[in-house]
Amino acid sequence: MTSTTPFQAADAAPPSRWTARDGAAHYGLPGWGAGYFDADDAGRVVVRPDQRPDRSAALDDVLAELARRGVTPPILIRFPQILEHRAGVIRGAFDRAISDAGYRGRYTCVYPVKVNQHRGVLERISALAPALGLGLEAGSKAELIAVLAATADTPGTPIICNGFKDDECLDLIVLAAAMGRPITPIIERRAELDAALRLSDARRVDVALGLRLKLASPGAGRWQASGGLGSKFGLFVAEAADAARDLIHAGLGRRLTVLHSHIGSQIADLGAVRRAARELARVAVELRRLGASITTLDLGGGLGVDYDGGADGPTSIGYTADEYARALVDETRAVFDDAGEPHPDLITESGRALVAHESVLVTDVVGVSAHAPAPTGPDIAGAGASTLAPLRDLARLAERPPGDDPAGALRRALDARDALTGAFTAGRANLADRALGDRLFRVAGLSAVDALTRTGADPPDADRLADLLFDLYFCNFSIFQSLPDLWALGQRFPACPLTRLDERPTRRAVLCDMTCDSDGEMRSFPGPAGVGGGLMLHEPRPGAPYRVGVFLVGAYQEILGDLHNLFGDPGAAHVTIDDAGRAVIEEVIPGDSADDALRLVGHD
Repeated sequence: MTSTTPFQAADAAPPSRWTARDGAAHYGLPGWGAGYFDADDAGRVVVRPDQRPDRSAALDDVLAELARRGVTPPILIRFPQILEHRAGVIRGAFDRAISDAGYRGRYTCVYPVKVNQHRGVLERISALAPALGLGLEAGSKAELIAVLAATADTPGTPIICNGFKDDECLDLIVLAAAMGRPITPIIERRAELDAALRLSDARRVDVALGLRLKLASPGAGRWQASGGLGSKFGLFVAEAADAARDLIHAGLGRRLTVLHSHIGSQIADLGAVRRAARELARVAVELRRLGASITTLDLGGGLGVDYDGGADGPTSIGYTADEYARALVDETRAVFDDAGEPHPDLITESGRALVAHESVLVTDVVGVSAHAPAPTGPDIAGAGASTLAPLRDLARLAERPPGDDPAGALRRALDARDALTGAFTAGRANLADRALGDRLFRVAGLSAVDALTRTGADPPDADRLADLLFDLYFCNFSIFQSLPDLWALGQRFPACPLTRLDERPTRRAVLCDMTCDSDGEMRSFPGPAGVGGGLMLHEPRPGAPYRVGVFLVGAYQEILGDLHNLFGDPGAAHVTIDDAGRAVIEEVIPGDSADDALRLVGHD
């Protein structure tokens, strides 16, 4: 392990002034933490399940309680109280928007179970459904079976069925309707409409129907391709109009009750939401005039999660839940008022916003691969007097701060390093020159990267800089299992150490997982501690655990993971926090053993 140097300082403030509040701001907790995660005065990350400062617990204490039960990282900690609070936040936002606008329709928040199908999540949402007006959405036969089971005690929970539906799936929907379940299949293709009518007629059950539209209004953000005209699901407006006319001519217009659209998950631009709501409302008005009984608009997903803590980017949002609700309510009300039509009920499928905050992945740092020590003063002086121009340049850059142009200083340091490497290859520099040049480059490069990240800018050529400058912190987990969107989509997740936030971090690091795949790394992080320049961390202490939490992983990450290198699911714990701030372990779910993973691929 190498010693730290003044060139690796995380901030310009003197060390004596670094406090837990500095650490919280440095890692961006006041932004992406959204009131659910913060730091206490001892520098520990705390969880506040309902955003109340008087009810909080340190994650380090939660881990200590789990350790007493023999449960150690890597572990996924789920906080069901956060899910409950998130449901209340979304419900409250729409209640206020409806009241303020004088809107005369009702609102239902429907949870798409594809976001996280774990039984505990579905059962909690079902239990909250009567009080908060929640529903569930299924996109496959298996998901529908899980939803029907999870809502057995709350059979009035609304159920929406999206996705590709064959005859077997449609017949299951018809049977659920025959049981009295409030279930609506959303027709994605014309063939589904014909099959749904045939099967419901055969069982003599009137099933309410919905149509999904491909809107011309584009989405905005990383996942916009899942909606709009390029979506693989839904009907073009002309197809939807033809389907509605056929239903009306057959005397079945009363059964067409829902009009649905989806412009993409994690919508960053509220303007895109407004345009889509207006277009969907206009189509609904026209279908009503044809004779369809459109009572409900399902505006799909889109309510975003602020993964970046307020930074401008595809995994951040520039609006609140209240502003999102007002946009949908106001646009819908305006269109229906202009047409003189009654206001429809509203549905959103805000799965990501419901469950992302609920889960935290905790992993141990199990090893560090650090760069060589920084050069001493005599080393720098000797390099400054060298006959090799690249070595002299690196010495000058290492001695002085990067000034007002850290990107330019970084480019000059890279150029000098490349020139020195070329001189070594050509035999004009020896091994000692090359090694000293690399150490000087690291001092100059880290100084420039620190200056850039303090401004919130991504360093140029970030991947190469990570290879040349940053330490490797090996963590006991698999990115492919626990953070698949990081690998597949380049999504950034907030991360920070769970303790020592009252100490200045001094090492700029890449988090490496335990797989033997070079893609198993976290190099880019939101917040001032990261941006594109790795993550500032502390030097681990011998014999003491150093644990890192990765946050906002409750949406998709728990269900999309794979078995790369046969790393199975980590263990999970369901934890609540009582009024006294004590962690209560509600349930522990063991992780997959090596034997479990081997059986999944056919080995005994």
